Amino acid sequence: MILSNSTKLIYCLITNTMSRSFTVDSVYRGSSKMRFTGGRYISMTPSGAARKAFSQATRNINGRVSLEIRIRETTQGSLGKSYKYRVSRKYDPISIERNGEIIEYKYTTTIRAI
Repeated sequence: MILSNSTKLIYCLITNTMSRSFTVDSVYRGSSKMRFTGGRYISMTPSGAARKAFSQATRNINGRVSLEIRIRETTQGSLGKSYKYRVSRKYDPISIERNGEIIEYKYTTTIRAI
């Protein structure tokens, strides 16, 4: 079933699930810039997109880490506003049972707007 753009907009407004897209402008670790830019992160909030970008940027880094992530909104029709966040991660293992399976999370991520 193919929906028109106006039908999609009405559906998103009714269900309150308007997704937005973001891209990474820059990532800083301390005072040095990391070579990590671009990507397309779909989220309802800019902080959610920054959290996803942080997970990608720190995939190969172990232990506690803190990054400054600057993202820009790329949703069609948006103003292209930029956002800046301080995202950090610490080792805090948690085990959760979901659908009869035990899932282990190693880190806790915190995010704060700058």
